[in-house]
Formats: sequence, C-alpha cells, structure tokens
Amino acid sequence: MDNKKINKDESIEEILSDIILMFREERIKEINSLVDKHNIICVKSNIVGLQKNTNYGDFVLKYFQKKIDDYIFINNITINKKIVRMSFDGDYILYLLNKDIHLKEEMITLEESEEIGRLIDIDVYEESQNGNGLVKSITRKNPRKCLICDNPVFICQRLKTHTTEELINKSRQMVFNKQKEMVLKALKESMMLELDLHPKFGLVTKYSNGSHTDMNYEMMKNTQDIIIPYLVKMFECGYNLDIKDIYKEIKKIGLSADRAMLDYTNEVNVYKGVIFSLGIIVSALGYKFNGLGIVKQNILSISKKIAKDVKSEYSNHNTFGVKVYKEYGIGGAREEAYNGFLNVKQTVKIIKDINDKNLLKALVNLIIELDDTVMLKRAKSIERYMEIKNEFFMLDINNYDEVMKLNDKMIKENISFGGCADILICALFIKLIQKSINIKI
Repeated sequence: MDNKKINKDESIEEILSDIILMFREERIKEINSLVDKHNIICVKSNIVGLQKNTNYGDFVLKYFQKKIDDYIFINNITINKKIVRMSFDGDYILYLLNKDIHLKEEMITLEESEEIGRLIDIDVYEESQNGNGLVKSITRKNPRKCLICDNPVFICQRLKTHTTEELINKSRQMVFNKQKEMVLKALKESMMLELDLHPKFGLVTKYSNGSHTDMNYEMMKNTQDIIIPYLVKMFECGYNLDIKDIYKEIKKIGLSADRAMLDYTNEVNVYKGVIFSLGIIVSALGYKFNGLGIVKQNILSISKKIAKDVKSEYSNHNTFGVKVYKEYGIGGAREEAYNGFLNVKQTVKIIKDINDKNLLKALVNLIIELDDTVMLKRAKSIERYMEIKNEFFMLDINNYDEVMKLNDKMIKENISFGGCADILICALFIKLIQKSINIKI
C-alpha cells in the first residue's frame, strides 16, 4: 500500500475515509493484476458508514458467498482460485474463473433475488476487448433504490435525504429479518423431516403411531406450529442478550412453550425435549449472528456456555431423568447440553446429504450412542436398555427386511426413542442453516 501523510487538522471521519479509499484502490489494483489471466467475480458487502466490517455485513457476505458457491457447484463451473481478503473497505472474496466463463447475468440475478441483495456488491470483471485494461462488465438492469424510501439511491445520496444512522438501522433490520426468516424455515423443515422419516422404530410417522397410543402424526405436526414461535423468541433472546443472561430468559420462554403444547395436546408431552435442546441451540445461533465477525466460537461451543448450569437443576427435580442420572449416570438431554451437544455434532457429520437413508443411519447411530432416558424408561431395566443398543449396533440398515423386523419388534415391546428424535431434529436444524450460510457448528 502507498504511504500517505495524514494532515493533523483532518477529522477522524476524513482520516477513515482516506484509509477506506486506499484499501479500495488496493482491491482494484489486485483485480487489474489478475484480469489478464482470469475473469473475476468480486463479492463485497455494501455497508453504509465508515465502519465497513460489521456483524450484519459479515452475514450478508457469507450468505451470498454460499449462494455463489452453490451456483458454481450445481453448474459444474471451474474455479481456478478463490481469494478471501480482509479490508477496511469491507472484506471481500475474489473468484478467479477461466477466461471463457461469463456469469454477468447470473450474478445480477443472484444479487437481485433477495431484499438483502441491496447490501451486497457482486461485480464481474473482464479484460477489455481493445486492450485498454479493465472492464467492469456487470451492470444492473435498474438503478439501485434507496433502502428507506425506494427512490434511486443516487438521488438520496446527493440530497442527503437520510442520515447515516437511519440507513445503518435499516440495514441491520433487513438482515435481522432475513435471519429470522431462515430460522423459522429451518425450524419447521427440521421437525417435518424427522416426523416424515419412516420406518422409525416406535416413533410416530405418517404411516404409524409406533409405540404411542396417545399421539399421532397430525397432533405432532400441529404442535410444531404452536411451539415454533416460542423457539423464534429464544433466537431473539440469544441475539439481544449477554451470554450469561440467555439461559435464564429462554427457560422462561420454554416453560411457556411447554404449557402451550400441553394445553393443545391435553397434557401429552410431544416436543418437550425439542423445546429444551433446540431452544438452547437456536439461542446460541442468535448470539452468533449478532456478533458474527467478532464471536469466534462456533454454535455448539456457545451452546455449551449457555447451558453451563443445567446440571445444577437436577437437585430441583424428582423425575425419572434425575433418578437414572443418580443411579446410572445417564444424564439425558441435560447431560448432552452440558457437554456441548457432541451427538448433535456427530449427527451433522453423518447427514452429508439430507435424504431418508442418511437420516435413518443418523437415527440408528443416535440409538447406539446417545443416553436416551425415554428409551430407558420404556425398556424398564438397564439390562434391556443395553441389549437394545446392541441390537441396533448389529443392524444392517441396508437390509430393508432386517430394518422392518427390528422396527416391528420395538413397537411390539412398546419401545420408543424420543431423546434420539430430539437430537436428530437439532442436527437437521443446523444442517439446514448451513445450507443457507457458511457457518461452523
């Protein structure tokens, strides 16, 4: 970078503007140095103000990076190299493509496909035909509109119609709305993917009530719509609160969700474990999103911090779960949360692609590995509990007849695996979030 003398009389804003300009020039220089060998896609968040690297800007960059990565993968496009750069003008990503690949229209479509596309710049660069250097080949069909009033943005900029603070607040709200939309969609889809899986060894499916005489497919499907708004509130808690205060607040919301569920089901516990486990994970995601570029921990590490005191609650309850924890050391959902959802992490790895075969494989692995107090209660003895785990360890999930035989046996014995189903839903939720944005679990 060229050295630049800073005048002592300059304001902080002027100094920062000069620094941003220098980094912007550096980016263009780098692109110029590469464009003779590559066609280039440059992706950079378009953030108002002098602070270009923000949590919401980082989210927008990662979100569109995933969309571009998916487009390139689906269309089998060769990337010569992908360069990620940190910059005071806003971090950016360069995709270096072969010279015969032209994606101008496709990138315009990607940028204009989302409301938050107004907060991203996806520029395509190609070498000029006359040899005079760089040409920015991407052009928008229509001038960009103002975030607030929908007039052409250049008019509002010239007239200074809106303050920087107003534009920043609008940008943050747009991103938060997108995040909530993602969470809501992933919550519903993850719960339906688990519910629709069949066979499921005594768990409720579309085709069988399994080992449950008090619940069915429609009850579970409808209960999802009752508890999901509470889970979204937990996400908002994670987004807005200090990490030390999150568990206390989401516990209150969880109790309200439990009550709403039981009121609808006439006291049948359909998704209490999901409310507890997924509530912690979704609040951790909220905390991560609000500090995306600053919070270095992954979602499950944050979950572990949120849940650090859950085991202390054993002394406040006289339940079957507390009894088996004291007698056998089987901690169930609380132990899983306390340890940072290690089985969720393993299950996400198993579900490389979301399909019934992988979901069945993941469920069987959970039955073998997870301390499931629902399963233990149904088994009625620790000896039978361990025998069941061994039966699933010996199961060939590629043998349909063998799978159905064990499924029917579990139903006949009135066995169910509610804890495993809860963890499968949690893993699916994370997997679906990862389909929308590059984020570590």
